Amino acid sequence: MTSAPDNAAIVSAMLRNHDYDRWLSVLFAPQAARAHLTALYAFNHETARIRDIVSEPQLGEIRLQWWREVIDGGRAGEAALNPVSQQLIEAMRLFALPAASLAGLIEARRFELYNDAMPDMNTLEGYCGETCSILYRLAAHIISRETIEQCDASLLADACGHAGVADQLSALLLALP
Repeated sequence: MTSAPDNAAIVSAMLRNHDYDRWLSVLFAPQAARAHLTALYAFNHETARIRDIVSEPQLGEIRLQWWREVIDGGRAGEAALNPVSQQLIEAMRLFALPAASLAGLIEARRFELYNDAMPDMNTLEGYCGETCSILYRLAAHIISRETIEQCDASLLADACGHAGVADQLSALLLALP
């Protein structure tokens, strides 16, 4: 089995190769938080890419279900062999990251599997909240749990919500031909 430092390096290299902007943002975080932020962002990448690597939605559903079970504490043996899941579970344990938030991100990714059009702006904003805004909120929790506990939770949720929507919408605009 690969040791934890090797897993951290593997996950960091994966993030650097596939989500360079988020990898760069991790470099601005405190040293103690970097591996955990990297794990969170790599998990996001792994769930986001499922749509692109499966040939049928049902195969994507199976992969998403695997991640749900990992987040819920199942599949411990398999999760320990996967560098991203191993690092994510460690971050969840150390920072008490809510499994429900990560499960919400996984559930939002189901929509992508079916190539349906986004029905309206409210649905798009909800999707952005479940996929991108939650990353901002969990990242803030990892970076400074003490500061987060002292701030107004509704203000943090509002700021992360707007940041996630803006980030996701700008990514969608950049993807337009």
